[in-house]
Amino acid sequence: MILNQCDKGEDHQQERHESKKTSTQSRIRGSYENKIRFFSPPEKVFEIFASVKNEEGKLNMSYRDFLRAVTPYNHGELPTNEEIDAYLENHGSQLKDILAVADADGDKTISFTEFFFFQTLIHVDTKIIDKEFEQKGGKVTKE
Repeated sequence: MILNQCDKGEDHQQERHESKKTSTQSRIRGSYENKIRFFSPPEKVFEIFASVKNEEGKLNMSYRDFLRAVTPYNHGELPTNEEIDAYLENHGSQLKDILAVADADGDKTISFTEFFFFQTLIHVDTKIIDKEFEQKGGKVTKE
């Protein structure tokens, strides 16, 4: 009886150690990803997070990659791909407008050009965007 309790205690300590190890790995990876997001040029960010190759062999981002690239790590556990996919399914209607802006050609992947344009939009002061919008007569064009 005493041996069984000791074995259970050792198993519990090992599980706690493994979960702590995972947490440490997540923290290290998340901190690294934040450095990439905040201090690297858009080309590097795209290269690190993109995982889909098109017919021409160029890298593209899936919606999952895109969400991971634009969402900073907040010192919790990193979400798994399955958790991100579930989030996209459950909140797809709310994300539809944002993803439509990011995925301008509607091919369900985000090219570097689309990613760079989206990054520019979210980093530009809204006063500048409003001014440009008014100068164009309230119409947005590709120019």
